[in-house]
Amino acid sequence: MIDWRFRLQRLIGALELPGLLGLAAAVLALAAWLAWVRPMEARRVDLAAAAAMAAHPAASRARRGDVAPGSSTQAYYAAFPPLASNVRWLAALQQASLESGVSLDAGAYRLEHPSDLRLARYHMVLPVSGTYAQLRAFIASTLAALPTASLDELQMARSAPDSSRLEARLSLSLYLRDAP
Repeated sequence: MIDWRFRLQRLIGALELPGLLGLAAAVLALAAWLAWVRPMEARRVDLAAAAAMAAHPAASRARRGDVAPGSSTQAYYAAFPPLASNVRWLAALQQASLESGVSLDAGAYRLEHPSDLRLARYHMVLPVSGTYAQLRAFIASTLAALPTASLDELQMARSAPDSSRLEARLSLSLYLRDAP
């Protein structure tokens, strides 16, 4: 019991005033991050999701299940953005990558248009790189910004065991309404 107290007193004595001030600043920075920054980041993600829902009210109604049971399938298909708006959604994808700090390299984009469906599937395979936290933030903000998108597949790999950067391959699908 006395051994750890003795070691603590020796450590404090060895740090001297500048070391103690630095240690106190680090503890205060950690407390500020836990108290303010972390909750604000969660609130920012929630607000981004709410803004995406407000930008496309029909999709938000469909996601909440507010479509009346007796309504026709037209209301269901109206919840999807039109095919002509794919450039807007790709710009939102690029913005999400910039905000989260991930490197979004050139990806593969393919428009699949089954003749028997009124929806088109814009399939994207995106190689991205960043830290684990950045990749999570990118995926969360992408799915919040693209209300009719789905994450189909995610593969992550680390180039070296001690590296904090991850190389990931995201497979996303964006569902768009075809013109009637």
